[in-house]
Amino acid sequence: MITSPSNIAAGLLGPSKDEARVRPGTMKSLFIWLGAARRSSHGGRRGRSAFIKMRNKSLCLEPCLSTSHHNRSHRSSPRLRKAFIATTLALVTTAPALAATDGGKVTDFLLDNGMEVVVIPDHRAPIVTHMVWYKIGSADEPPGKSGLAHFLERLMFKATTNHAAGEFDRAVSAIGGYNNAFTAYDYTTFLETVAPSALGEMMGFEADRMFNLMLNDDDIKTERDVILEERRWRRETNPHALLDEEVNATLRQNQPYRIPVIGWMQEMEKLNGTDAFTIYNKYYRPNNAVLVVAGDVEPETVKALAEKTYGKVVRGPDLPPRNRPVEPEQNTRRTVTLPMRAFRCRAFPPNGWCRPIIRQSPARPRRSTCWPRSSAAVTAAGYIRSLSSSKA
Repeated sequence: MITSPSNIAAGLLGPSKDEARVRPGTMKSLFIWLGAARRSSHGGRRGRSAFIKMRNKSLCLEPCLSTSHHNRSHRSSPRLRKAFIATTLALVTTAPALAATDGGKVTDFLLDNGMEVVVIPDHRAPIVTHMVWYKIGSADEPPGKSGLAHFLERLMFKATTNHAAGEFDRAVSAIGGYNNAFTAYDYTTFLETVAPSALGEMMGFEADRMFNLMLNDDDIKTERDVILEERRWRRETNPHALLDEEVNATLRQNQPYRIPVIGWMQEMEKLNGTDAFTIYNKYYRPNNAVLVVAGDVEPETVKALAEKTYGKVVRGPDLPPRNRPVEPEQNTRRTVTLPMRAFRCRAFPPNGWCRPIIRQSPARPRRSTCWPRSSAAVTAAGYIRSLSSSKA
């Protein structure tokens, strides 16, 4: 799995002109989307949403229709009014419960080998989430090895000296648990959600693959084919994703964040076991990891289990500060356009063709009295580009 920042520009974009026109003079608004069902697209109102407005220290609920901001003489239906009240009551009643997790007390300590442990007790349900965060992401990859961090993430589910390939996954499934992993620019994370009684077993598995990973040529070839296919599936056949990649690469001139987490295809094809073990031996060590345990546990129990499992893993070498270059001053305007001929749509039998689903922007966006819905256009750095669908 791959994660990345949602905004594709350097910094958050400010509100649009239409957003700024919504209720002039309002100091603060808390918007709550209720996910109302759309009506017929052939006419009439296309949907409803609502917001809670803070004005003069008073709470007022109003319906919000997707019509022109000049039309404010609307009335809410009884069903919508009930939904507003239910949402407000849910916020008021659940907020104290969310905050009442042992008084918000969080315990943080270090093991002798340098591994940081964070414990967040929450006894509302008999469940615990166990996460190991490694301070290594795609931004730490050496030049020409894009996608290496994500590649190693997948290889971490292979065999170790103490467990066969797939044994970890089967152990989690046998107790009805959940496990996964994800890679981002600055970290790689492995997680399990299980019953508290299985926490020690999960720590044992994670501590084992932190130091005892074993790989063969078949593992390397199989997982390299998997990530190549993942790129074809998530990127090469997705115009929105391709444009997002090009915008990032164009916007940033000096930072490693200009390179996609999954990597460039021509570099992914050359990744090998030597590359994987290079960053494994350097970064996958307890002094470069943070253990986070949240759920129905006590800090003393977590500390004892962590010392019994992770505490036995040998400390790795001290690492230098992470390299994150500063962007130079940018004084030029750049526009990114994705022509349809650049879109490579894979052919699937028996028809031998596929039709991409491309989001299309309306020629003239309509104004609204409420917070705008998710735009159908692909936007980047204030520019809007529209794509039309056709057979590739």
